[in-house]
Amino acid sequence: MQTRRHQRPLLLGDEADPFWLQHPELERTLLSTGDARIIYTDLDSPYWVAGQHGTNWIGRLLEVIRSELAAAAAGVPVPSPS
Repeated sequence: MQTRRHQRPLLLGDEADPFWLQHPELERTLLSTGDARIIYTDLDSPYWVAGQHGTNWIGRLLEVIRSELAAAAAGVPVPSPS
């Protein structure tokens, strides 16, 4: 049984992968942020964005995607969700 920290977010999962293939300029932009924390504040939803009571889930998901893109670019295998 997997623990939560080893599970990939189910919201985007593998469905996000074709997006980055179709938009390489956005992939480059995301990778150019290095290992900086991503704070997302564009939506008016405390669940998705950062703020006083926000959870910043979009920022966190972008950080996960960024790490997977960087690993793939370095030739490191990224485990698939099971």
